Amino acid sequence: MNSVLLLEKEGFSYVNIEKKQGIITLSGFERFGYEGIQLFQRKGTELSIECEYITKLLNLLSKKTSEKRRELNIILPYSITWYYTLNVEDIPKNRDELYDFVMWKIGKIIPIPKEQIEMRIDIISKMKEQTVLLIAITFKTFIIELERCLRESGFVSPLIVPPSIAILNTIEPLLTENCLILWLKEKGFSMMVFADATPRYIRELDQTLPIERIEAELYSFLSTIRRNEDLIAPERILYFDEVGREDIGKYLPEKSNPILLSDLKIQTNIQENLLRRFVIAAGVIS
Repeated sequence: MNSVLLLEKEGFSYVNIEKKQGIITLSGFERFGYEGIQLFQRKGTELSIECEYITKLLNLLSKKTSEKRRELNIILPYSITWYYTLNVEDIPKNRDELYDFVMWKIGKIIPIPKEQIEMRIDIISKMKEQTVLLIAITFKTFIIELERCLRESGFVSPLIVPPSIAILNTIEPLLTENCLILWLKEKGFSMMVFADATPRYIRELDQTLPIERIEAELYSFLSTIRRNEDLIAPERILYFDEVGREDIGKYLPEKSNPILLSDLKIQTNIQENLLRRFVIAAGVIS
């Protein structure tokens, strides 16, 4: 059994997940918070976290869970994660040297100060002449404070993952060719170019994307990539709308395919209309 917290600005959702023989089962969830109090607040390059309030919510969760293993995998909020990819010929073997190398390459374009950076670096493609690195950035103070809040409530977090990486594992069976992935949340959205079996370009925002703005956002996203990376954009678009709007298809290009819950090999005793918000949580199981 895996337990997952999906963090948002005003609360978090607790989800139980199990995977057997390729089938993901969501056995239940519960929401905590959403009382008008924000878990964290970002002002420019500074971020503060309401640890006392988070600890209060975690203590409520602790009383309701019967699991002996107090492990919670964390999916971070959209609003505090950034992604970059780097094509490199040689990778420094030492962790500190790798960090310094990445900072030398992209440090000037990261939107938060160097001392605030928490960085995760993954090798997502390795070929004879070139290796592709996927770099996920968030606030170091947020991770440190969040882990402290978890410890004070008797929890540990073996995995803290950015949201788009969680999405990838969820829809892996559908990634048979190059495509653009559009994931529309109730209060946020993510766009990702998946090319040559690797996630290459990712944009995430924690604001609602009205369906009449989808075409313009896609055009802006792909235009930036073409201009900076000389990428031939995939024609295929995979999209998932957590709000479940039936008319969304007419706002998307012709070669767009919806991601259906039935395609994701998920079984659940959660009501269908509520599952949409939490299917991303299944992505932390690889």
